[in-house]
Amino acid sequence: MMSVSSIALGDYDPAPFLSWIEETKTSVDIPGVAVAIVSRDEVLHLETWGRRSVDKEPLVTSNSLFRIASMSKTFAGAAATLVVDTKQQSWDSRLSDIFPSMRLGNGRSYREITLRQVASHSTGLMPHSYSNLLDDGIEYAKIKPRFSEIPAVCKPGTCYGYQNVVFSLIADVVEASTGEEYERYIEEKLFKPLGMTTASVGLQPFLS
Repeated sequence: MMSVSSIALGDYDPAPFLSWIEETKTSVDIPGVAVAIVSRDEVLHLETWGRRSVDKEPLVTSNSLFRIASMSKTFAGAAATLVVDTKQQSWDSRLSDIFPSMRLGNGRSYREITLRQVASHSTGLMPHSYSNLLDDGIEYAKIKPRFSEIPAVCKPGTCYGYQNVVFSLIADVVEASTGEEYERYIEEKLFKPLGMTTASVGLQPFLS
């Protein structure tokens, strides 16, 4: 999805961008693409190309589902904001207070890491910690026991280091704070109010 802020349909020519999509799709052998160009609450352009998979017949349509990868962090951040807004946590809540038995990283300041720092990628831990394990298909629940081994590279809140696995702790915070499964919380608090009737959390619902 491409977001174009505050422009009118008549002011925007999508041709150069769509041409780039065509060239990229061909050069890297992407089987199918869907593009939505949106300004505020208006869809300026919607177009699809190709098939859902190299070995599957169905064509990509405007109703085809795609995994959104790290764009899902937007929903996690929104869920954390709801938890803070409802006073179930604060941005300065320490992870060590929420999960007393968990050690997050091998630094001396690990007890000081807050929800704010997890959400803003400023935990002070080595960037992309265990992303390689996630890429290898290892489940988050099996990676989590190794959090205590993550090297600290700076004091929490003093440097930026992008995280995938550590960021997933937001789901744990949501569950611990609300008593609801993260998937259900996202569905009830975000997907349904936004009218996202085909959206889901996790790989299995997507595959099914």
